[in-house]
Amino acid sequence: MKPLRVFSSNLELLAEIDDYESLVITRKWHTYGEIDLVIHQDKRHVDKLINGNILLPGNDVKSAAVIRHRESDLDTLKIKAPLLGSYMAQRVIVPTEITGAAETVMKQLVDKQAVNPDNPYPAEELLYFSLPFFPAQTMWRKPYREFKLLSLAPDLGRGKVVTRQGKYQPLSEELESISRETGLGWGIRLGDGGLVFEVYEGNDCSITGDRPVIFSPDFDNVMGQFFVDSQLETKNVVYGGSGTEVIEVGYSFGAERFEGFVGVPGDEDAEKYTERALQETIFTLEAEAVGGAFIYRKDYDLGDIVTIQNKKWGIQRNARITQVQEVYEPLNMQVYVTFGESPPTLIDKVKSEIKRLGVR
Repeated sequence: MKPLRVFSSNLELLAEIDDYESLVITRKWHTYGEIDLVIHQDKRHVDKLINGNILLPGNDVKSAAVIRHRESDLDTLKIKAPLLGSYMAQRVIVPTEITGAAETVMKQLVDKQAVNPDNPYPAEELLYFSLPFFPAQTMWRKPYREFKLLSLAPDLGRGKVVTRQGKYQPLSEELESISRETGLGWGIRLGDGGLVFEVYEGNDCSITGDRPVIFSPDFDNVMGQFFVDSQLETKNVVYGGSGTEVIEVGYSFGAERFEGFVGVPGDEDAEKYTERALQETIFTLEAEAVGGAFIYRKDYDLGDIVTIQNKKWGIQRNARITQVQEVYEPLNMQVYVTFGESPPTLIDKVKSEIKRLGVR
């Protein structure tokens, strides 16, 4: 069983646990994943599994997670712990505008909202600042929003140029949006005495790359394949308008042209805002990786682009690994891999509509 170390929120080592019923580690490329743990109540160190404490599976510092949910009955305790990137869901983006390489924009957003927050105060503090007896605002502006243990990895300036405007949306959602637009991943790892926000770039392990990785039943390295190839949400030409001015983004024609429209807020760049409304055909494939010639975390990992083949379905595609789920049980370990983008759920669609209407 993979050992789990438990740390306090101040990164003090509290315990190590390796006797549990099951451990599921879900890693995601565009956003943060989570750890699900099931353990008997009578096991050692169960008392250390409280909300706010941090779990470190083995030495996998990129999969460290913070406990946020506990359920129990007389025998069993169930833990849900989002990975450390979930800290970014605890901050909203106060009004700001940043343009630059995708990695630079992501790190500047995190810096301005969590590491060195020097923007106007969160809305909930405005009342306190208006009181005549409240200390000078500059004294209190930074500590309230600062993650004291968080720092930024060096900025390598990777990714295409993007522009983002802050309007009190959750920071994690904006990081996910940039990730999906540019293909870069992000997360927070457990470092020496602190937490480090990082941006990741996957490797090209497709059939056209230098180190091709191919998942196919013919190679006996996948089981239980399930795939979706959907045009139901496709929009490859989008009109964007504000008032009487309308622009067109994208190109296609005839029966392969899927049009859409998006209203552009007056303070947004019309072309860039409209471009983000384009929706490609959704392709996703889920499978259990069962070894073969390619070894997980050595030959391929989360974020890499690999080649998927299934001659029976007539499929050969290059797709990014967007999710990996590691399942640990007594005498058993399994890896489930998701390639490509998952179709939007009903909740995703509702969130998208709320965002479109400008409701927070």
